[in-house]
Amino acid sequence: DMQRVWRVVTLLHNSNLKDAYAALEDANTFADPSLRLLSAGILEDIRKSKMDLVADSHSCITVDSCAALLGLSPAATLARAQAAGWTTQDAFLRPKKAASTGGVVSNAEQLAALTAYVTSLDSK
Repeated sequence: DMQRVWRVVTLLHNSNLKDAYAALEDANTFADPSLRLLSAGILEDIRKSKMDLVADSHSCITVDSCAALLGLSPAATLARAQAAGWTTQDAFLRPKKAASTGGVVSNAEQLAALTAYVTSLDSK
């Protein structure tokens, strides 16, 4: 099992997602149940992260391109996209932007805060 775990780590480190997805899917055959659970969690986290990245960076993407990014079949990708509230049009997906967490500060606000801080240091 340790060699297979190391292989997954190496594939992820090298950004070889296609093979990493295959190795993580194959992880269902690990003897240790905790490794099976861990690999399923990692797989789901990667797919969620990729969906969030696509939603933030694309207004439209082909089903096949999205499927390749997620390591899923086109049918599974369609189902997952629809569950996330994305719309479909022919062979394209229109991602729904992820809800803002509210904790993000804009660059202008950061610059204003930094300027105020430096100004207060200069006045001392």
